[in-house]
Amino acid sequence: MWLFKYNYETIQILSTMSKARVAGYRLVAAIFLLESCISGTPDRVEAVLQLSDDNRPELQKVITYYKQKGNKEKLDAAYYLIGNLEGKSFWDGDIVMDFDSIFYYLDSLDRENVLVTIGSPLVERRWTSLEGLYGTPSSSVAELWHDYEYLNADHFIAHIDQAFRLREELPWAKRLSFGEFCEYILPHRIGNERPELWNAKIYEDFQAFRDTAEAQNRLQLTANIQAYLKSKIFSNRTFWKYPFDIPASKMEIGKRGACRHLVIHTSMVMRANGLPVGMDHIPLWGNRNGGHYWNTLLQEDGSYFAFDAVGGRPFGQFERPHYSIAKVYRHTFRLQDLDLPPDAAEDIPAALLARDRIDVTAEYTDVYDLAIPLTYPFKEGNKKFAVICTFDNKNWQAQHWGEINGGKAMFKDMGAGVVYIAMYYDGKTYYPASDPFLLNKNGDTRYLHISRHEKQDMVLKRKFPRFPAIEDYQKTMVEAHFQAANNPDFSDAINLFNITQTPDRVEEATINNSRKYRYVRYFSGPSYRTDVAELQFYGSANGALDGTKLSGRIMGYPEVPPTYGTPYELAFDGSLETFFSAYNDEQPSWVGLDLGKPHYLTKVKFAPRSDTNFILIGDTYELCYWDGGRWISMGKQVAREQELHYRQIPANGLYLLHNLTRGKEERIFTYENDRQVWW
Repeated sequence: MWLFKYNYETIQILSTMSKARVAGYRLVAAIFLLESCISGTPDRVEAVLQLSDDNRPELQKVITYYKQKGNKEKLDAAYYLIGNLEGKSFWDGDIVMDFDSIFYYLDSLDRENVLVTIGSPLVERRWTSLEGLYGTPSSSVAELWHDYEYLNADHFIAHIDQAFRLREELPWAKRLSFGEFCEYILPHRIGNERPELWNAKIYEDFQAFRDTAEAQNRLQLTANIQAYLKSKIFSNRTFWKYPFDIPASKMEIGKRGACRHLVIHTSMVMRANGLPVGMDHIPLWGNRNGGHYWNTLLQEDGSYFAFDAVGGRPFGQFERPHYSIAKVYRHTFRLQDLDLPPDAAEDIPAALLARDRIDVTAEYTDVYDLAIPLTYPFKEGNKKFAVICTFDNKNWQAQHWGEINGGKAMFKDMGAGVVYIAMYYDGKTYYPASDPFLLNKNGDTRYLHISRHEKQDMVLKRKFPRFPAIEDYQKTMVEAHFQAANNPDFSDAINLFNITQTPDRVEEATINNSRKYRYVRYFSGPSYRTDVAELQFYGSANGALDGTKLSGRIMGYPEVPPTYGTPYELAFDGSLETFFSAYNDEQPSWVGLDLGKPHYLTKVKFAPRSDTNFILIGDTYELCYWDGGRWISMGKQVAREQELHYRQIPANGLYLLHNLTRGKEERIFTYENDRQVWW
C-alpha cells in the first residue's frame, strides 16, 4: 500500500510542448455512442458477445444491469468497454506465477535498505536463478486469456462505477468530454497486465495526496504525482527480459520495471486520480534497434504534454530523443478501423496492423508523405502493398505500410532524417523494392547508389555510433589526471598527466619524470565522478626507457557496494567491457596501485567506460556495401591499430562494418568528407 508521509509543493513547470494536433478518436467515440442510440446493442458489442462464448452471460449481465438502472451514460460506457474488448488479453499460467517471486525478492531488498541500481547484479543473479528453475519466460510458454472470455460482470461493474465516481468527484475529470472520459479514465486496463480492480485501490491510497496537492490544473497535479512516483518506482535493466506487463499490485511490491512497465503503471496511477494520461511509443527507432515508451497528458486546451515515466530529467523538461524517429503511435483503448481489404495481411506484417493505436508522428518530428518508385519487381506476382523499412542494427525491419499505385508505394507521415528502403513482404520474408534512400529534413530524398566507377579510401574508427549516453560517461574523464606519490595518502602527490579531451577508445600518454614513485592513481575531475573501464601504468625499477606494465595492490575511493557491481578493482581486470563507476559528492573518486616499491614511470594507458564499439586491436572486421538488394563484402581485416584502412571502395553508397570476433551492435553509415556519417 502506498503511504504518504511527506508534504508536496507544486512543481514549477519549466517547459511545455507546443499544442499538439487533437487526435481523431474523439469523433469515432462519438460515432460509436451514436450507434448505441440508434440500433440498441451496437454491432461491435454484439460481435464481442459472440466471441465470448461461455462467458457471454457475464458480459450480458453488465449491459442488463445498467439498463435496469436507467443510467444512459453508464450503459454507453459499458458498450464502449465491451465493444472494444477484441484483442484485450493477458498472460497467465505457471511461468508467469513462478516469476512473481522476483517482485517479493525486490521488496525484501528494499526492506533491508539494500540499494538496487538500474543494473543491479543481485537482481540479475536472482533472474538467472529463476530461469534455471523454470525456464525463460515468454509468451510461447504462457497461457493467453482474452478479457471477453474470462472477466465477469462484477469486475466490469465495479470498474465502471469507480470510473464514474472519479468523474463526479474530481475537478480535473469533470471537465473531460464523455469521449475523452471513455478513452482515458474508463478503461479497465492499459496493456496486457493481469486484471485487477486497480482504480479503486489507487484512488483510496492517494486520497491524502490529492487533499494536500493544491493543484490548479491537470498539469500541476500530474507533476506532483510524478515527482512522488519517481522517488518510489525505478527502472531496472533485468526487466527488459520480462515479457509481460506488470499489474499494479506487483509493481507496488517490487517497485522496479522496464520502460514500458513504468509507463503503464504511471498511466494507471494518473487515471485512478482522474487524470487523462496515456502512452505514446516508438516501436522501432529510425537509426538503431529497440524503441521507447513515455506518458502523455491530455491538457484542458486539447493539447498533449509528454513526460518521461523514468529517468533523471525533471518533469516539464521532456527531451526530444537523440535517436531519429520514423513513427510514433499513441496507444488507444478504442479499436481503430484500418479499412483494408481482407488479403492485406498477405502483404503487411501483423505488427503494423495493430488497431489499438493512432499515428502521432507529426507531433514529434517533421513528417512527409512519400511516393517511392519500386525499381525492383516482386518475383512472384503483383503486390497491392509495400512496406517501408529502417535498419535495426542487423536487418531491415518494417516501420509502416503503403498502397502500391502506378509503380509507386505511397507512405504517409514518415519521419525525416532517416534512411529508409521500400520492400515487399510475403508473410515471412522482406524483399527489396527500392534502393535505400535518405529522407532529408527538408523533405527531399537522396538515393544511396554505389558509384561503380568512383572510388574512395576509408578510415573507419567505429562500427556503431557513439550516442550521447555513452559520451556522457566518457566526458567524466575530462580534467581528470594521473598522479604519483610516495606517501600512501598521496599527500606528496604530483600530477603526471591531465586529460583534456573526451576519450573514445584506449588512449596513451608518455610520462616524463626523473623520480621514482611507489603509488600511482587516476584522480577524478571536478565532477567527482569516475567512469573508467581500464587503466595501465608502465615503468621500471631500474630506469629502462621502454618499461613494462606494472602491477600491485589495487586501491581506490569510494568503496562501491556489491549491489552496484562496479568496484574499483574492475579498472585493472583487463576487460574493456567492465568498469569502475563511482561518485561521492563530498570528495573526488579515484583508483590506483600500490606498486610495492618505487618505480620510474614511462607511460599510462586508459580507456573510458564505453560501448566497446570502437576498433579493437586483434579483432576481425568485414566491410560491406549495399548493392542490388544485398550486402557485398569488401573483405576482412584483422585490426592492427584502433582504426581500419580500406582502399578504393565504391563511393556514394550505404555501408556496414561487422566485427566478426565479438559484439552485436553495428550500424549503417555513409562516408562523407572523410568521415563516417551514421544513419
